[in-house]
Amino acid sequence: MRDTKAGYEKVIGSLFFGSLESQKTVLAKNIFRNRFTWSCYEIFKSLAFRIWLLSWLPLTVWWKISSNWIYPYLVTAFMFLGPVLSPLTPMTFHEHALSKQFTQFSKEIIKSSPGIHVDDWEATAANFNSFMHENRLWNTEYFFFDGLSCQEAFRTTILEPFSSGKDDDAILKAFGNSLPFVEEAIKVYYRKLDRQWNLMNCEGFSWNIEQENIKLPKRPYLSKLISVLKMTTIKNPRFLVFAIAYLICFFCIPRLMLPHFLFFGAVSSCLMIEYMALFDNSRFQSLKVEHKMRYLSDIISEHKKSNVSAWDNIAKSMNVYLFEQKARSSEDFFLNATDCEHFFRRFFCTSSVPKQFASINSSIVELRPYIKEVQSACCDEQLL
Repeated sequence: MRDTKAGYEKVIGSLFFGSLESQKTVLAKNIFRNRFTWSCYEIFKSLAFRIWLLSWLPLTVWWKISSNWIYPYLVTAFMFLGPVLSPLTPMTFHEHALSKQFTQFSKEIIKSSPGIHVDDWEATAANFNSFMHENRLWNTEYFFFDGLSCQEAFRTTILEPFSSGKDDDAILKAFGNSLPFVEEAIKVYYRKLDRQWNLMNCEGFSWNIEQENIKLPKRPYLSKLISVLKMTTIKNPRFLVFAIAYLICFFCIPRLMLPHFLFFGAVSSCLMIEYMALFDNSRFQSLKVEHKMRYLSDIISEHKKSNVSAWDNIAKSMNVYLFEQKARSSEDFFLNATDCEHFFRRFFCTSSVPKQFASINSSIVELRPYIKEVQSACCDEQLL
């Protein structure tokens, strides 16, 4: 009986303390339905939005007493731009507030020691959120939405500027007195990355994938076209808004049927051309850091075997892996071996990445040492 009671107490205690622990790591993603609702909350809590809201009161009085409607009309039109520009205001203040707290942000990273997985960053995000709110440095308790936004902030504000610093003076100017903590945070992060990388490449580590039973898309161009159609229509909010507006106009003004069809076809074609051109970029941006590291690890593993069909095996392995990780709804991320090799040379060889896609360079900043290792293993032409 005592054992049963002790067991119940143990279970209740674990549930109680587990709930306390989860409360400590509550993030905006656990409170809000999505990023949009969180953004609306942040905007509503911002000082700029409240000033904009209060500005309507004197404007209303002006409309009542003014005899010339032109000037109130211009001011009203300018005021309506507020909701359009308001999402940019929290982003600007967000970056500015983070730049003032590099020391504390680095301390939280050193304490939590996060790695490549997004879940590892949730504790860092929760602790930093609490610090910012308790010290009245941010007006809400949700500075970071989730672990992913915290990881991206570390990459763009600390890791990339530190790695791209041309000299010590430029790095010191960027971080100031926070530099010792920034350096230690980067070392902690890379220790976790090295551990994961060594685990992926150690002998005896197998992905247990029978590549003989895996088939690549028989019609790669058809698969690419279907993917582009999905991105253009089903997964594209702009197209959905346009389609609703088109249907409303179509039923309200039926006599303009032919111009409606021509306009609809023109807009749809433009969207398809846009997504066809950005097809590879959207695929790359859908990958997390662990997915990219796994891709590089597969390249080393296959090229060590001196296998003629190395890129074919890499494509098959990654298709299955991304499908199992729910990063892809089907096993068709890579269309064939040529597509797989082209993907590496375009996005992981920094010399070939277009300058206009700066976000691509920033998303592989922590992988550059491993890209050099891949280059050495492949014994290929100079890639970096």
